[in-house]
Amino acid sequence: MARPTSAPGNYEVNLTISDEEETWQWTDSFHVEADEADDLNEASIISSEDSMTLWLIMGGAMIALLVGGAYFAGKRGSAKRSA
Repeated sequence: MARPTSAPGNYEVNLTISDEEETWQWTDSFHVEADEADDLNEASIISSEDSMTLWLIMGGAMIALLVGGAYFAGKRGSAKRSA
């Protein structure tokens, strides 16, 4: 999985926030220089290793849920047949 990166260039952010009574909108344009993009990329807290670990944990949890569900479904079915 590729690590997200920031690229130098011009950007624009459009933000809208609302609650039950009001809505606020904010728009801002900004420029990211190459050295700033490099700094942001180095400071990024998401790495491909972290992402792989997360996928492995989620996969293991899914397998455990499937195996556990199948076990309890089988146990419940055999209990109904015994009664």
